[in-house]
Amino acid sequence: MVSNTQIIFAKVPTTFPVAGEHMVVKKSEIDLDAEIPQGAIITKTLDLSVDPYMRGRMRDASIKSYSPAFPLNQTMNGYVVAEVIKSNNPKFTVGDLVQGLGGFAEYVLTPEPYTAYLTVRNDIKESGLPISNYVGVLGMPGMTAYVGLIKFGKPVKGETLYVSAASGAVGQLVGQIGARLGLRVVGSAGSDEKVAYLKEIGFDSAFNYKTVDIQQALGEHCPNGIDIYFENVGGKMLEAVIDHANKFARIVCCGMISQYNTQNPEPIYNMTKVVSKSLEIRGFIVGDSPEMADAFRRDVTEWLKAGDIKYREDIVEGIENTPEALIDVLRGKNFVSTTFPVAGEHMVVKKSEIDPDADIPQGVILIKNLVLSVDPYMRTRIRGPDVPSYLPAFDTNEIMPGFIVGQILKSNNAKFTVGDTVYGMVGFAIYLITPEPLTISLDVHNEIKSSGLPITSYVSVLGMPSIAAYVGNVVWFCWIKSGDIKYRENTPEALIDIFYGKNFGKKAVHVADL
Repeated sequence: MVSNTQIIFAKVPTTFPVAGEHMVVKKSEIDLDAEIPQGAIITKTLDLSVDPYMRGRMRDASIKSYSPAFPLNQTMNGYVVAEVIKSNNPKFTVGDLVQGLGGFAEYVLTPEPYTAYLTVRNDIKESGLPISNYVGVLGMPGMTAYVGLIKFGKPVKGETLYVSAASGAVGQLVGQIGARLGLRVVGSAGSDEKVAYLKEIGFDSAFNYKTVDIQQALGEHCPNGIDIYFENVGGKMLEAVIDHANKFARIVCCGMISQYNTQNPEPIYNMTKVVSKSLEIRGFIVGDSPEMADAFRRDVTEWLKAGDIKYREDIVEGIENTPEALIDVLRGKNFVSTTFPVAGEHMVVKKSEIDPDADIPQGVILIKNLVLSVDPYMRTRIRGPDVPSYLPAFDTNEIMPGFIVGQILKSNNAKFTVGDTVYGMVGFAIYLITPEPLTISLDVHNEIKSSGLPITSYVSVLGMPSIAAYVGNVVWFCWIKSGDIKYRENTPEALIDIFYGKNFGKKAVHVADL
């Protein structure tokens, strides 16, 4: 038996989640020598991603959305990179790295069909990049950036692009892609340090929204108006942008983080200008553009190795800091007065045990999470089940899920082989048993091992954030910039850091080494 730390969704928050109340760390034991069911795998989580969309899953399960609510008193899940340490599934081999949606736990037994949410990505091992990249710039956040700007922003050389929350996992990529496409790029962030970083990575202009009048700042920094707005904030920021938007401007709505943690969302009073200016406002969910995934991974991996785009990560050490990491992601982008969360209340680290040698049912896999992604969207899932949203609320007292890169440890699923590297969305745990149909959220990406890039890239620039900023650009190059890495026990803190805006760039959680 080995110790197994899990992140449990314990309670639905009404405003900001509190670590220890809404997300709880649970410690238990797992028997890695026990038989596992046919199709199942056991994975060891290496890194996990905390993202803003997760807040939308922190809701009552009765409230429907595009993403299911976190089950109460269960392990949370999200995007991870993990290592397969046991497999009873021909699609996964012991030693494989996997990327996808996995449980937020150190060890995860994943049965079929949930192994479908993990993809073998053994190319991660040979990539030469940190594993954390595969839950950030090479993961879901990266794919979000990739899709959003090109597919929905429809950029034209010479136009002005404005990006809010521009120093975040998605925003910093959106701006750099825009600059390479010949746009004049303006960004806003919440500190002078972040503003300086935006200028360092190629933004033409940037400002600290906390120290200026937003209307005046947009007039000064966007003298020719705004043609494309990449929306991450909402509220008064969106209202100000509408005032400064040019005719036929495109507003690409990726998120509205200022509104996630308030019970009284700010109204927009100038919506008539959407008509008079012929504005296009388009929301999008990165998962609705799966046709872009292969091109995104191929292109961004190549561009990262070329070194022309910089990407900064904020890595939290330890899975028990996941709640704080997620809350930090949410809080830093917030524009309204609200009560701030306390780590250890809303997201709690739980230690338990898992038997990796136990039989697992047909279709099940056991995943070892390698990298977890903590992102601002996760705050929207930390809510009551009666609050509607595009993402399901996290279930109270359950393991929180998110984007991960992981490895198949045990498999009883024909799609996965022991040793496969998988990417997708599973619970935030070091080891996670993933049954069918949850395995459908994981894809095998063994190319991660040979890519020469860090595994963390696949939850950042090669993950969801980047695909939101880019679709189809052939001249984008990225450079991974080292970040502040934290380990698995700190997953709650990492997530809260994102909510509080303490992250600088993509925040991921390193769970385990290969």
